[in-house]
Amino acid sequence: MIVPVDARISTGFDSRAILDIGETTTLTVNALTRMRIDDLLAEEDVDKADLTLEIGRIDGEVREHADRETEFNLDGPVATASVRGTDFGFDGYNLWVGSGSVDLTDRFGRQVVVRAGEESRTDGVRRPSRPRDERRRQTTVDTRPTGSGYTEEPTRTRPPTERVEDETGTIVIEWVLFEER
Repeated sequence: MIVPVDARISTGFDSRAILDIGETTTLTVNALTRMRIDDLLAEEDVDKADLTLEIGRIDGEVREHADRETEFNLDGPVATASVRGTDFGFDGYNLWVGSGSVDLTDRFGRQVVVRAGEESRTDGVRRPSRPRDERRRQTTVDTRPTGSGYTEEPTRTRPPTERVEDETGTIVIEWVLFEER
């Protein structure tokens, strides 16, 4: 089916829509998502796509093409994801990048580059978070004492940047990977 410019796509419970845009872009419009196609343009050496995500989540793959440039912008309620040669997930507030890189820009023009394996978020007031801050936020530091048979839960948890002095034990850093979510 061909979907025209200015069309709205809405998905219901347990449904999704898969859109192929030109030869380089595939979008998955997940369940309970509403988006609008603002502009699709194929010029001599550039494919352009401007979409608006009103609610929900879109996962996409924007591949690079040897002979053509791709300009892909997905506007959310408080931020815009500008994508080139990547796969990503975006719900208008939270962005994760599987490969390549995405520029996440809030409504005030503040921007952060999010690369493969990273994520960022914004709430419309605060600037987009730096990917390294997101990694720190998702890091768990466990200061359990070492020894055989110790099975109790951690006695305390500290952020990874805090220094632990005058204690013995094992520090366990658990990284949450995107594939585990």
